Amino acid sequence: MTDVYISHRAGASGYAYPLLDALRERLGDSHVRMRDGDESAGLPRCDAMIVLIDRGWTARADPVHTEVATALRRGVRVIPVLVQGATMPQASDLPGDLAPLAGRNNEILREEAWNRDLDHLAEMLAGLTADHPAITAANGARLRLARRIPTGVPAVTSLAFAPDGQTVLAGGSDGTVRVLRVSDGMLSRSIRAHADRITALSITPDGRTVATASTDPMVRTWDAGNGTARRQLDGSAKWVAWAHRRFSGGVLEVVFALSISPAGDVIAAGQGDGAVRLWWLADDQFRKRTGHKDRVTGLDFSPDGRLIASASWDGTVLIRSVADGSTVLKLTDPHLPDPRPGLEMAHHLGPSWAVSAVRFSPDGRFLATASGNGFVRVWRAADGAAVLAIEGHDRDVMSSLRLARGLGLGEQVPMMGGVRAVAYAPDGSVLASGADDHTVRLWHGSTGASLQILSGHTGGVTSVAFSPDGSLLASGAWDGDVRLWAL
Repeated sequence: MTDVYISHRAGASGYAYPLLDALRERLGDSHVRMRDGDESAGLPRCDAMIVLIDRGWTARADPVHTEVATALRRGVRVIPVLVQGATMPQASDLPGDLAPLAGRNNEILREEAWNRDLDHLAEMLAGLTADHPAITAANGARLRLARRIPTGVPAVTSLAFAPDGQTVLAGGSDGTVRVLRVSDGMLSRSIRAHADRITALSITPDGRTVATASTDPMVRTWDAGNGTARRQLDGSAKWVAWAHRRFSGGVLEVVFALSISPAGDVIAAGQGDGAVRLWWLADDQFRKRTGHKDRVTGLDFSPDGRLIASASWDGTVLIRSVADGSTVLKLTDPHLPDPRPGLEMAHHLGPSWAVSAVRFSPDGRFLATASGNGFVRVWRAADGAAVLAIEGHDRDVMSSLRLARGLGLGEQVPMMGGVRAVAYAPDGSVLASGADDHTVRLWHGSTGASLQILSGHTGGVTSVAFSPDGSLLASGAWDGDVRLWAL
């Protein structure tokens, strides 16, 4: 049974004591505790902490500060619960030891919906263990559909959680980025980023800047707070002008992948000509890395920012030094068919030998790749050794790709069951993949064992992303939906 601790200030006492009684009734008296006003500060052993945040909640030196900071330091599941119509504090408004609180997904308690909100909170608490959320999933807990968010666009092509975990950004086939609130699925704001389909998006670790790429083809950056344009990266204009002169109507100039370094100082763009271009934002340095023979469709920086991994339709993954561009490793899946130029190119999402996506594990020791032949593979980053070959997605499917351009709305396209997206949970215990078979699948991060199949999308899944605290998984697909899955 989950042991829960309730942390509150005097301004939220009207909610704290009824909440204490209600949770004790549901979870048992011995499993729910709360500090009385005359008790000294300190945090007993608990699996989860509820922090009641009222309208007057601020960071100050008091027992609540001590309790929350201790829980965050111990790795306790901290759940902010908003009362009195309060909003979540921003990380910039909190001291360093409380800043991670801003990245937690919050719950709400409302007087007018008390029983419903309480039932939801109690159900979630009952399923928790002392482990992190993703570890709970790895140990057998089931994810449920928390929210389906129809975006009103034919296809969701890319996804990213904001670093505070309160919103998810969805890139669409109409060239617009929709910023969606996790709490209720409502549209917070939209960024009309491009004239054509967004192919990739990424957000800086501080949450202030969004980078987008498109088939129009441009790379642009935006203010994440108000959606105003910041810049079109200098390298973009140079290569776009050159590419259009030589390859009018082709894809060599299109950027298919983006990634931002952990420090937020470098943007990497993977292009249709097989090149990876890097920008150092502080001084506008621009460098081109070649090596792939076909379009680059996946990029990821290592957690320490020293390496960049690129996945390509040529069937390879290159791991290179960010500083000098030298190739550290070249990964080639021996089970992929040899590339055959001119064959299978009608398949919009890539041939069966393509590597569609790549992700470093959170500790940087492994890489996961998604392949056009339906496999997810895990490699050791130190020496490129193949560690896991994960098979499970259906490789013989029909998919209705509702594209704004190219294929026409609602056209049935034969797919090869390729895997198009992979993502590690923040603790590395779970690996998620999305594929043409309309499903998201969860795998044990260490063993590759199948944990769960998440169904419901009616189009191929293009993107998967975990929230910063690992309690939510977002998926986007060619059906135009964003789905949020929760423990």
